[in-house]
Amino acid sequence: MSNKDEIIAKLHGKIDEYSTDIDALIDKVETKKSEKNMEYHQEINDLRIKREELKEKIDSLKTAGEESFQDIKTGIENAGNALGDAVRSAKERFF
Repeated sequence: MSNKDEIIAKLHGKIDEYSTDIDALIDKVETKKSEKNMEYHQEINDLRIKREELKEKIDSLKTAGEESFQDIKTGIENAGNALGDAVRSAKERFF
């Protein structure tokens, strides 16, 4: 497996981890009666949108040449970290 493939696999692993966290948030919101449910659902929807945008960026890495891969990789890693921070923040605020 090339370095590029390893990085893409690692990023997809993070996406899977965040997807699990988002699903857990949905389950908690659904089982908990709260006046803030609408707010929670909106924030979860925002997380899903960010996750899908990140998936698209990761998929673009597959076809990128080595030089552009290096340029794009840092931005995608930063976006992944931002999504992870947003998921952790939502988990802390919701519960």
